[in-house]
Amino acid sequence: MKVNYRDEINFTLEEIKTLLRQQKNSTNRNKLQVLYWLKLGEVQTITKAADLLGVHRTTVQRWWKEYKQGGINQLLEQKQRTGRPPSIPSEVIQGIKKQLSQENAGFKSYKEIQQWVKNEYQVDVKYSTLYHFITK
Repeated sequence: MKVNYRDEINFTLEEIKTLLRQQKNSTNRNKLQVLYWLKLGEVQTITKAADLLGVHRTTVQRWWKEYKQGGINQLLEQKQRTGRPPSIPSEVIQGIKKQLSQENAGFKSYKEIQQWVKNEYQVDVKYSTLYHFITK
């Protein structure tokens, strides 16, 4: 069954262009780029759009399904990331930031910061994790 994507997109090319320019997230730009190409008629299939973007066909099919089910809002909705939780609890991160922002923090090394975290929060943070967190 051939789908006429062009007719199923409820936005004009100009509206899609405007939304494209407003996006700061590259994934959302890609999602809108697919809509733009389909509305323009530059691509007629999900597979061709996926090839042009360099993503898998099922990714673009999932985007299309999201658009069809909930419109542009559902398509561009930022989903909660799954995966490993941060190795440093958010409470500890806030405490480190606050402590480092004070002029008289007095830390001379990452080891001192590591010890401070252990004393204040009873949390063991690996040296390398702490180093990467602070230097990023």
